Formats: sequence, C-alpha cells, structure tokens
Amino acid sequence: MLTHKIHIIIKNIQMRFYLFLLFYALPYLAFGQGTLQDILTEMAKSPFYLHANLGIAVQDVTDRKVIADINKDKLFIPASTIKLITTLSARHLLGENYRFTTGLYYDGTITDEGTLQGNIYIIGNGDPTLGSSRISGNPTMEMILNIFAERITQAGIRCIEGEVIAIAKENMEPPIGDSWQWNDLGNYYATGAWSINVNENLYNIYYNHDMEPGEKAQISYIEPYIPRLMIESHVTTDSAHTADNAYIFGAPFTYDRFIKGTIPQGKGLFKIKGSIPNPPLFFAYRLYALLHHMGISVDNYNTESTKKDGLTCIFEHSSPPLKDIIKITNDQSNNLYAEATLKALGGKDITENVQIMHDNLQSMGLDTYPFNMEDGSGLSPRNLISPDLMASFLAKQSQYLGDVDFKNILPTVGESGTVKNMLGNSPAKGRMWIKSGSMEKILCYAGYARAASGRLITFAVFLNNSQAKTFKENKTELEKIIDTIYRFS
Repeated sequence: MLTHKIHIIIKNIQMRFYLFLLFYALPYLAFGQGTLQDILTEMAKSPFYLHANLGIAVQDVTDRKVIADINKDKLFIPASTIKLITTLSARHLLGENYRFTTGLYYDGTITDEGTLQGNIYIIGNGDPTLGSSRISGNPTMEMILNIFAERITQAGIRCIEGEVIAIAKENMEPPIGDSWQWNDLGNYYATGAWSINVNENLYNIYYNHDMEPGEKAQISYIEPYIPRLMIESHVTTDSAHTADNAYIFGAPFTYDRFIKGTIPQGKGLFKIKGSIPNPPLFFAYRLYALLHHMGISVDNYNTESTKKDGLTCIFEHSSPPLKDIIKITNDQSNNLYAEATLKALGGKDITENVQIMHDNLQSMGLDTYPFNMEDGSGLSPRNLISPDLMASFLAKQSQYLGDVDFKNILPTVGESGTVKNMLGNSPAKGRMWIKSGSMEKILCYAGYARAASGRLITFAVFLNNSQAKTFKENKTELEKIIDTIYRFS
C-alpha cells in the first residue's frame, strides 16, 4: 500500500514537470537564444491567434526604448485596462490625497421650538465610497445615516416643515455611458456614478434555489427596501456545479426590473446584485425614513438638480484619500470607483472630462490621435487605444509616481487582485504589477514589471476577437506571453 502511494506521488511530480515543460520551458527552448522580439513574433504565429487580433508593446522605462512590439500602433478595445488611464491621470491631476465630500445643509429658519421652516439638503460630489465596505474602517450606509440624523438633532431641529432633498447635479447625471451595452444595465457592475452614490448603488435579491434544475427560483426577499421597485423574475435553477448566470435588465431612473437566466441549485439562499434606479433619491428616502423613526416629522423626500444659495452647512463627510480609492479601483476592477474618479475631474459632462484626460496625455508629450475614450471603467466597447500608447503612458506616469511601490496602485501578479491566480509557478510572481481587462472575446493586460534582467519595463498585451470558447483558454495563452516578457526583457 505504501509503495503504491509513493508511486502515485512520483507520477504526480512527473506530470507537473511535464506541464512545466509544455507551458513554460519548451517555448523558450524552441526559440533558442533569440531576442524577446524574435520569441514573441514566433509565439504570435500560433494557430490560436489566426483569427484574433493580438497587440503587444514593451518599453524600457529608463530610456523609453521599445524592446518588442507586435501591432503596437493598431487600435484595440482595452476593456478594464482603461482604468489605468483614468486612475493614474486623476492621481496626477488631483493629487493622491484628494477627497470626495458629501455635505448636509438646510435652508430657512429654525424656530425656538425646534421647527425647521425649510428643507434639509444632501449635496454630494460623487463619492463612490459613501457606505462602501471595500476600504477598511469606512463607515457603512447605516452609520452615515445615523451621523447625518444626529447632526440634524444637534442643530436643534425637532420638526421639519419641508423635505429631505438630494441634489442630483446636472453635470453628473445621467450616470451611465452613452455606449454601454443594454444587457449590462441593471446589474451591479453597471450602476454608473451619480452625484450621490451610496452602498455602491447596490441592492441584493435573495433567491430560494433548493429546487430541481429547470424549476423557477423563488425570491425570498430584497435588501435594502427600495420604494416602487417592481421585479419580474424568470430565473430558474441549474445544476449545482454551474455559476451565477442571472442578469437584471433595467435602465437608470426606471423602477421596473426584468430578470432572466439561471442560478446554481443549492441549499439556503442565493444572492444576486442589482443597481439602484436612482441612488440620490434612495439616500434621501433613507434619511427621511430614519428621521421619522426618530420622531422627527418631515413632509417628504425628493431630488433637485441645482444647489440653492444661502444654505447653512450642518456637517460635511469626507471620503478616504484618492490613493486608497485608486488601489481598490485597480485591484478589484471596480467600475463605480473608476467612473466616479473620472467625474472628479470636474467637467460639465463626460465629454469634457474625457477631454481633460486627452489634454493631460498631450501635456506628457503623448500622441492621442488616434485614441478614443468613452468612459472611465472600460464598459464601453467604443473605448480604443493602441498597445504603444498604453505602454508609453505608463512609462511617463512612472515619473510622477516617484518611489511609490507599484503594489500600492496595481494588483501584484500571483499575489493580489484580479491577477492573484496568474503565473503562480513563474519567477515573475511578485515582480509584475498588472491591470487586467476582459469582455466577451477580449482579454487585456497592462502594467509594470521588474524584469528578470533587473530593468523596469512597461507593457501592454491586448487580445481582441478571440475565438476561444472559454476565458481560461485566453488566459492560458496570454500568460505564456506575459511570462516571456518578464524572462526576456
């Protein structure tokens, strides 16, 4: 029995060695002592890329020399790697210590009896972290609401002869990109960035999924409660080993939601996440409801688009610094954080904010033609950038980053974020800092590396129009390229 176990262990070791040879050693042995350019050129001839578009650019940060490239000037859909343009540009323009603010105000007068003859106002500047749990120590939505209510009572207000009004600023609405795909709207990853974002603009739908595959899953409850929200669900269960394939359809400002797809069979409750139809109005409602619960009467809740003059500030809440927001944005590829960061540049609309990005790149000596940016997150399929521009941008940004540890702005390969499960058996682990981006038939990577040679490099690897059947196939092939870039740069 012991001999049999030892035999199995030896077989497993042999298999792992063969896999290492197949995926890592053999490609390099096949290309001999060729340059990185030679090796990548040969790898690009693989049948895998026959019907796909592959673009690569690798640069030395010190002298900006192009080390290797394939289709470096062609335009590609970058998916979430566009977040690098958004976050690093904002860091440069706003400073790493920039903070979003959300203010609590009132107008009118407060009588001796504590009656406010006026309205309560909530004025936001697009803070994506308000009530978000992603940053350690950040207050929850309930904590923020309690602080606001406490400050209202501290101001001597016991009754409100007016409304709780959230200012939904015209320059931040509508919150979504013009070219976002309709089947993304309504889902948690396409909430958009509003003037007031709360709880990441999410609500949860809890399903009972303990039924046979093919049967309709039943909604147990929705949290938090959203007035007027109407849901038509056609979600069914699938076999237990499947993933969440349920999608919510519904545009901002509309309260009818249609859900279709499947969720895996299982015990207990299964959660899917949707986007709140109107977060500023929802936050006004929650403060209105809390004040009523505390015995402070208030007529109603509402939104307005224009801030009034002469308001009295009761309290101002500040977000964590931008450097923390950038870290979360890139580590977790958070679309809300990215869109809010773009809007923080202060333009009157998305077009003006994108122009600020263009101007910033041009001030760095970069050619932004051709380059098209439609949003800050990468959800739009109309975002277009070349591998060369992305690599050049990162090389230029390194000048502004100074001695900042790359792991504090980007996921570390093999260790954290969306690239935690990449190149775990490669010497590149812990020495490359990469932003990933993926959409259907698209997988992209861009970032920095302390290459095996010791020099600091930037790179962009873009794959569009892949015919692979699974994300895993794309990831496996691009991992070979990324590992090669590390070893031979």
